[in-house]
Amino acid sequence: MCRLRYRDVKDGVITFIRAKTERTSRGNLAPVVAKPTEHAFQIIAKWGNRETTKDTYVFPFLNESKNAVDERRIVQNITRNVNKHMSQIGKELGFEAKLTTYVARHSYSTVLKRSNEVSIDYISESLGHKDRKTTQHYLDSFEHEDLERYGKLLVAF
Repeated sequence: MCRLRYRDVKDGVITFIRAKTERTSRGNLAPVVAKPTEHAFQIIAKWGNRETTKDTYVFPFLNESKNAVDERRIVQNITRNVNKHMSQIGKELGFEAKLTTYVARHSYSTVLKRSNEVSIDYISESLGHKDRKTTQHYLDSFEHEDLERYGKLLVAF
């Protein structure tokens, strides 16, 4: 979200390429297309940059004067801070798992998959995967994590 610009927000829809995807993929990149809730737009209105030209970042963490190294450091620091606060919230709510942005991404895709109402193709698009196989592998890894956790439950007596 740090690299999100106002040009990425049109008619209530956000379209962007994940930075990791840009760094690790060749060829045409699959954009993430999201329809945020009204609450998300309230957050943007409250915390976003006041200048809303198409090239302005939505949130005031980055600016054009930053070089790539500084930009990456800033994004990593913000992610670390968000993860710290998510972890604290999770503890207060009594969650056993440590909440992070990574866990949120996994939870998002797992909930959609287990709903049996959302296609793998939609999940793939919403994660920014250009290849359905990447999404399938991503989702299958959760099943293996579940198997390990369930196995431990069987012998926890």
